[in-house]
Amino acid sequence: MDETLQFLNLIENIITEEIEKEEQENAGKEEEPEKTVDEKRKDLTLNGYKYSFGFR
Repeated sequence: MDETLQFLNLIENIITEEIEKEEQENAGKEEEPEKTVDEKRKDLTLNGYKYSFGFR
């Protein structure tokens, strides 16, 4: 039982470290503003052809 708890604690520590690393890496980055509907529509155009997926 103790070995299982030690193993679970080890996994929890590894996950916590990875989350903290990711948060530190993302802390310096500026988040991109969410695109508007028009910008999303522009992304769906290719060579002047507009692709419609049933949303407006």
